[in-house]
Amino acid sequence: MALVKLLFRVLRALVVIALAAAMVLTPLLGVWLSSSLVAYFGGQRELALAGGVLLFPLLPLLWEARGQRRFRRKVELAKQKGRDAPRTILRTFDRLVVRTLLINGAFLAALLAWFPKPSFTALATRGDWFLGGRSDATSASVREDLFASAQALEWLHELANPNPYKHDGDDVPVPKDVKPIEEQRPEPRATDERWAVGGARWPMEEKLHPAVLAMPADRETSISSVATYLAQAERDPFVRVKALHDWTVSRLQYDHDSVTGVRKPQDAESVFKNRMGVCEGYARLMVELGKFAGVPIAYVVGEVREPDGALAPVGHAWNAVQVDGTWYFMDATWDDPTKAGAASSDPTSNYQSLYLFTPPSVAIIDHLPEDQRWQLLPQPIDRGAFLRQPVASPGFAKLGLTLKRPDRPVVDAIGSVELEVDNPRGLHVMATVVPKGAGGNGAECQVSGTTTVLARCAIGAGRFDVRLFANNQRFGSYGYVASVGVNGS
Repeated sequence: MALVKLLFRVLRALVVIALAAAMVLTPLLGVWLSSSLVAYFGGQRELALAGGVLLFPLLPLLWEARGQRRFRRKVELAKQKGRDAPRTILRTFDRLVVRTLLINGAFLAALLAWFPKPSFTALATRGDWFLGGRSDATSASVREDLFASAQALEWLHELANPNPYKHDGDDVPVPKDVKPIEEQRPEPRATDERWAVGGARWPMEEKLHPAVLAMPADRETSISSVATYLAQAERDPFVRVKALHDWTVSRLQYDHDSVTGVRKPQDAESVFKNRMGVCEGYARLMVELGKFAGVPIAYVVGEVREPDGALAPVGHAWNAVQVDGTWYFMDATWDDPTKAGAASSDPTSNYQSLYLFTPPSVAIIDHLPEDQRWQLLPQPIDRGAFLRQPVASPGFAKLGLTLKRPDRPVVDAIGSVELEVDNPRGLHVMATVVPKGAGGNGAECQVSGTTTVLARCAIGAGRFDVRLFANNQRFGSYGYVASVGVNGS
């Protein structure tokens, strides 16, 4: 009997501890999520903290005080009528726990229902806002735990962000021979400034393949005739892939109307016939071209980031291509200048091949495949780490540049913000700051240094983008290479 009583007391103590922990953790989760959302959107985090104090302990205590007043009135009324006084089932502590869980649970559920898409992103990127820029061992450990906890909401992100470019039949097993690629950055003063990516060199020559330019019209009547013509015209396996890529980039036009309106068919035949498509159409056409050219090309789906670091509103589709037994990254859509709104009358205008045989460490900055094996990295990263990376175009790596700090796509600043760029080739770098979402050139930042460039930008209250540009010459056209979002206060 004594043993039973002891077990009952231990069980009761465990229940009390669990309830107490739930009473504390539930409000903390609500405050963490709401303050992270506010930080993500660039608002005043103090409001979220004030709301947290309201949710716990003020509202539960007020509810309990109101309940006790009502209970006392019931007791007095029972005495007046000569009835037995009512008794409470729960103790004060128990009632406070229940009230706290109900109020804060409803608040958490409302937040997740109202912000299903950005909740995970906010926690994964701004969930450590209260640590500031501290990098000591304790802060680093807390930060790691916070981001690990944020992964618990990844299911909601996936549920709220279905990929419209993935259909039944696309769940083809990833080939067993998909392996990480060895890559090597060029030395700062190397004669060949291209990366070594497996057996390829990146970037390849940024000119359309001669066979694409010279292709007779009667060879462009079918997918098979295009593919066989290019396969026969080019014997080098890497350059053959480039020819297929170049034909797709130069002949198709990105269908912006299918993004904003009713999406046209995106199967390979329809896209080939219409010479128009969205990313799904480009990727499916590449698969078919590869079949007839004898080049294994896989259809890959996932998520991408926009120039400001935010996830694109919908998913994306691209390709992986196998050459000499090694798989490589390829995205013909993002190499097409019409994707960015350029005119399509001249196929050689604004041509690029930055998303062909791209180094995995560069591709992962803005492309996150659904299956981690398509990252082609020795150590794949998760979605949270993907979102926390600073934003940079492949042109940033092509020029040998590295953003040393900040190490996030969005930072907080008071008065000014400083960016540090490793610039081993001594390129000319400039920086501008513009209000979030605004066009134009913006205000220039103070830039100093050569191999290590420091850009110091004055920041007011509000949300801003600091944009980096680079050029080989001091004068002339500077190309966009990277950006950092700033929440100024």
